[in-house]
Amino acid sequence: MKKNFVKILALFLNLLLVFSIFTASACKKDCTHVYKDYVCTLCGCNYYTEGLVYTLNESGTGYVVRGKDFATNLEELFIPATHKNLPVTDIAENAFKDEKHIKVLNIADGVKTIGESAFYNCVNIVKARIPSTLIEIDESAFLNCISLKFNSYGNAKYLGNEVNPYFYMASVDSYLIDTIDIHVRCKMINQQSIDECKDLKYSENNGFYYLGSIVNPYIYLAKPVSLSQTQVLIDYNCSIVNPKAISMLESVEQITSHVGNGYFRVEKGCLIDNQNNSIIAGCEVFDLDNSATSIGPYAFMCRNFTEVSISNNITSIGKGAFSNCENLTDVTIAKSVIRMGANVFDGCEKLQNIVLKHDKTPNYWHSNWKGNNSAIVS
Repeated sequence: MKKNFVKILALFLNLLLVFSIFTASACKKDCTHVYKDYVCTLCGCNYYTEGLVYTLNESGTGYVVRGKDFATNLEELFIPATHKNLPVTDIAENAFKDEKHIKVLNIADGVKTIGESAFYNCVNIVKARIPSTLIEIDESAFLNCISLKFNSYGNAKYLGNEVNPYFYMASVDSYLIDTIDIHVRCKMINQQSIDECKDLKYSENNGFYYLGSIVNPYIYLAKPVSLSQTQVLIDYNCSIVNPKAISMLESVEQITSHVGNGYFRVEKGCLIDNQNNSIIAGCEVFDLDNSATSIGPYAFMCRNFTEVSISNNITSIGKGAFSNCENLTDVTIAKSVIRMGANVFDGCEKLQNIVLKHDKTPNYWHSNWKGNNSAIVS
């Protein structure tokens, strides 16, 4: 009898513990929440959307949001800064594609990437808040969000947040425009929208075409004057670089950032963005064993090297980073890489071997990270 009582008591205590853990994860305080700007005015608790699908990265340091696992037609989507006491760092490709009921989107500070078609065809999103912590937004992330209201400035449309409403130039007012006045606080630009503007007027400097403002015409390095040039000198006033502008060159022998430009640095043949510590572009001869922690989209596209070894300082590799490297045959990827974009090695026709230091291919990498090639992954 006594033994049965002990067992029942133990079961009751376990159930009580599970219940307390569940309720603590939902809210740390007993409160009937009244939210304003996604923060409870009564207890200070952050609002979040329940039922999101998360994947823990292999290093156990953060979560990727994959979508939602419930049938509820939510109108407000809030992606939190943390999940189970770890940071939420990424929104996966196609995560909320075709979600017609979302009207308000709020992405908390700390999220670093928004993947391919993440919010594609969310036709009823009216308001979107994106954080300044982002280092990569896929060009198609907000494609066909036809109801989305932007912050307009200088013939362009921006998304941002309460601190910087002009963080990301998402599109232009019209493809027929011939001038763009880039806001001084802009940090990222959707190059795809720029490419559609055939009549744009550029400022030329050191072999490149720039876009900017009346005060600073050299904010954005957009494209090269000639594909045959081999030297790259980043202007003193440049704060944003289109990685394809360098990668599309036939050969890159040297990259230099103008003395006094605090936005970029050059280490071991790599141009590095000081804000997010990401490699923007590289020379033909380079060394990834530097102080950078990520490789940005298209950084080494179309280069002529034959082997690549991703060192332990790199945690993220962006979309198309090594695409169309026609002579590339062997790749080694360190276990430190927890984020891998789409088509990283697409078009590398001679690529034969990709050696992963991971136990297996991480399921939180982009589903088509390898791209179109016949390389054997081991």
